Amino acid sequence: MVSLAASCLRTFGACLLLFCVGSRGTLLFYDDLKSRPYNVSFDSRSFIIDGQRTLLLGGAVHYPRIPESEWLAVFKQMRANGLNHMQTYVFWNFHEPWFDWTEDAVSSDHKYNWQRGRGNLFKFVQLAGQAGLFVNVRISGFVCAEWENGGVPAWLNNVPGLRFRWYEERFMAEMKIFFEKTMEILEPLLAKNGGPIALLQVENEWPDPKEKDPEGKYIQWCGELAESFDAQVPWVMCNGAAANSTVSTYNGNDGEKDGFARSHFKERPNEPLAWTENEQWFGTWTGEGDWDDRAASEVAKSVANWFAVGAAHHVYYMWFGGNHIEHWAASGLTNAYADGALLHADTIPNEPKYSHLGTLHKILGDVQESMLASPLPNPAGVLVGCAGDKRAVMFEYTKGKTPVAFLLNKGSEKLSCTYRDQILEIQPDSTLIFSISDKKVIFDTHTDDTRVQREYTTVVDLNDATKWTFEQEALPSSERKHGVSASDGIRATSLLEHTVVSKGDSAYVWYSADLVVPDDSDLGQFMLSGAGEIVVEVEGRKSAAYYLVIDGKTVDGGWRSNAEKQEGGGGGALYSFKWNFSEEPEKEMRGEDLGEERLIRVDLLSVNLGVGNLIVPGVRTSGLDWKGAGAVRFRTADRDLLRDVSVLKGPEVWTHTVGLKGKSASEGNSTEAKGRDTPLTWATVSFEITREMAKSVELFEKVFVLDLGGEYLASRGSIFLDKHDLGKYWRYPCEPWVGEKEAEAKEAAQRYYYLPGEILAVPGKHTLTLFDEGGFALPAAGEGGESDMGGIRIALASLPQGMKEIRQTDSQTMGREDGNGMTLDFVSVFALRGASEATA
Repeated sequence: MVSLAASCLRTFGACLLLFCVGSRGTLLFYDDLKSRPYNVSFDSRSFIIDGQRTLLLGGAVHYPRIPESEWLAVFKQMRANGLNHMQTYVFWNFHEPWFDWTEDAVSSDHKYNWQRGRGNLFKFVQLAGQAGLFVNVRISGFVCAEWENGGVPAWLNNVPGLRFRWYEERFMAEMKIFFEKTMEILEPLLAKNGGPIALLQVENEWPDPKEKDPEGKYIQWCGELAESFDAQVPWVMCNGAAANSTVSTYNGNDGEKDGFARSHFKERPNEPLAWTENEQWFGTWTGEGDWDDRAASEVAKSVANWFAVGAAHHVYYMWFGGNHIEHWAASGLTNAYADGALLHADTIPNEPKYSHLGTLHKILGDVQESMLASPLPNPAGVLVGCAGDKRAVMFEYTKGKTPVAFLLNKGSEKLSCTYRDQILEIQPDSTLIFSISDKKVIFDTHTDDTRVQREYTTVVDLNDATKWTFEQEALPSSERKHGVSASDGIRATSLLEHTVVSKGDSAYVWYSADLVVPDDSDLGQFMLSGAGEIVVEVEGRKSAAYYLVIDGKTVDGGWRSNAEKQEGGGGGALYSFKWNFSEEPEKEMRGEDLGEERLIRVDLLSVNLGVGNLIVPGVRTSGLDWKGAGAVRFRTADRDLLRDVSVLKGPEVWTHTVGLKGKSASEGNSTEAKGRDTPLTWATVSFEITREMAKSVELFEKVFVLDLGGEYLASRGSIFLDKHDLGKYWRYPCEPWVGEKEAEAKEAAQRYYYLPGEILAVPGKHTLTLFDEGGFALPAAGEGGESDMGGIRIALASLPQGMKEIRQTDSQTMGREDGNGMTLDFVSVFALRGASEATA
C-alpha cells in the first residue's frame, strides 16, 4: 500500500512533508468519524487517519480472557484513561481448537467458533468502536501471548512435514486459510467500510532473518499475504523481521533506552515510530523470573521518552490482562494475567500506575498538535547544562499552538537545570514535560511509587467445612474392575501426548492399563519377593502433573509435577514414583493372582498445566515439548525390571480417557471421599447472594473475588462457579508434592480469584465447586479441626475508601503546584494524605 504521506514526499520534498496533512489539537477518536469510511496512511512522523495526524495511545485487551458482558465497560474505561486505541490478538486455537486434518481436506471443511460467547471477535471489535477506539487486530497466526501453544492449534502437529512459522507449503496453506476466514469476519469493520479497524498485524515477533531466513522468503510471503486482502489499512510486523510493505514496530520495556528509535529512523526512514508492546509482564505459579508490576514512575518515563524522540504510537501490553478462564493459560502462568497492568486482573485500577499514566495520556493529547506539526528531532537530543557540570537531554517541539519540551535525566542523581530562564529539578532516571508557552512543568514522570493495596471485605464466609460436600473422582480401574467398559477410550502402545488425546477439550487425561505380569519375569519375581523398592518412571512433558495409582492405591503420595514454564519446543521431563513393598500399604500391592501371572491395574492421571507459548520458527512440533510417545517403566536402583509397559501385552496396552467424571456425574458414579484430604476430591458448597450484595458490585470499583484463605488448605485444582469453569488455582508458589508436604505454608503466587459479576450479580442461590487434585490439607490440631476450611470466603475487592473520595473530588486537587510549578495529579495528593498505606 502506498501511503498518502509518501505521495506528498515525492511531490513536494521532505522539508514540506509535515504541511501535506493537518494536525489535530487533541487526540482523534473513532467516533469523531461518525462511522463513515475513511483512509489510513502513514509517513515518518505519524499515522494519518482521515487526513489528520493523531497520536495513537493504546492498550492491549484480549477477548478470551474477559467475560463477554464486560467488554464494553472495559473499552469505556480505556477511553476514560485517555486512550484512543485498542489492540488485540486473534487466537487461532481458541476459534479452531481441533481439526481432523487429511490430505484431501479443503478450506470449507474447517469449522470455527466466531459467534459464541468469548469467541465473538466481530462483536468485540465492534464494541471497541462503539466506545470510540481505533483498533489494531493482530491476526498473526502465532501470537505467543502467554497463551496455550502460542495460539497455534495443536492439530497442526498431525500434518506430515509441516514446519511452523516457516516458508513451508503446508504451514503457509493452513495459515492462509485461517487469515481468509478471519478477514471475512473483519471485513465490515475495516476503515474503508467505516469500521474501527485502522491497523492490522501479520506474524508476530519473528526473529532476525539473518539467522533464520537469510533470503527472507517467509517474511516476504507474510507481506504478500497481508497485501492480498486489499484491507486498505497499514499492516505492521513487530519485534523482529518485517516485510517491506509493513511497518516495523517495537516490543519491550523501553524503546528509547534500547536504541530502537535510532535504528528505526535510520533503517526505515519512511515509517512512523510505533510501539506495539510496552511490557507489563505476568505472574507465574513459581513466582520466579517475571517482573509483573513495574513501578508507575518507570513506565511513565519509558512512555514520555518514547514520544520525546518522535514516536507516533504506543500500546501497553497489557492495559488490562483479565484472567485465564478454562484451560487456555500457557505453561506456568497464574490464573490472573498481567495483574500488574494498569487495571488489575479483577478490574480494580492498579494505583498509582493507572492514574499517573492517565494524567500522562491527557498531557500528550493536549500537546500533540505541536509535536506532530514539528519536524522530527535529532534522536540524540540536545544537551542542557545543569548544576555541577551535569547535563540533561532535551527534545523540543516548537511549532503550533502548544510548544513543548521533554527534559530527560538519564543519570542516577537529581539534576538542577536552567531551561528557558526556569530552574528545574529533575529526579534521577525521570523526565519532565515542559510547556514552552506557559513556562512551567506540566508532567513529571517521577511519582510516589508506593502501591495502593486493595481492601477485601467479606461477603460470604465459606470457612465452615460442615457446609461443604466432598466426593472423590472415580478411578478408571475401579470402573473396569466392576465391569464398566473402557471401550470409548483411545487405545495405544505408549502414552500419547495429552493435547493430542484431549483435542483441547480438557486439562485432564487418564492413562489406564491392566498389566498382566508373568511370575517368572524380572518384575514378577521382584513383586513376589515382597521386599525392596521399585521406581516407576514416567516419561512426560514439562508443565504437567501426574498422579499414579496402582490397584486403587496411590503410590508415593500419588503426585509428581513440574511447573516449569516451557520454552520453544524444549524437551520433556521424567517423573519418578517410589513403590516400596516393605511398608504399608504398598506391600499388599502385588496385583491379582492369576496363577502364573499377576494382574496390575494402573491408572495415571495427566494434568495439563499449560502448553508452552513459544514456537521457534522452523520447528516440526510446536509448543508440545514431549518428543513422541511417553514410556512407563519399572526399575530398581541398579537395573530395569520392565523397560516399558508396552512390551507386556499387544500393541494397545494403554487406554486414554479424556476428562473427569465430574461433580455432575459423580452423583451416580463416584464415591464419598474418605476424607477431604483425599486426592482428586470435588468440594462443593452452596451460598446465597442477596439483592444488596449484588447491587454493591460495580466494575472497576468493587468486584467479587474468591479468597482461598490465609491457611491455604487447598492444594491445586480448578474453580467452577455455577458450572462455569474459571480456570486453575494453585496452593503453593512451588512444587508441594515432592516428599512430605511442606511444614509451613508459603505465600501463594495467587490468593484471590476474580468471580465474574455477570454470574454473581444475579441474586439467589449459587454453587461453588473446587476440584482439588491433592486433597484439602487438614489444619493443625487446635486450629479448627475438620470444621475449618482455612478461611475460604467470597469478598468484595476495592481500593480504600479514601482513594475513591479523591477520585470523586479530582477537580479540587487541580491547581496545586509542586516546586517546579507543576499541577499535582490526584494520585500524588492521595499519597500525600497517607492513604496509600492502606493494606489488604
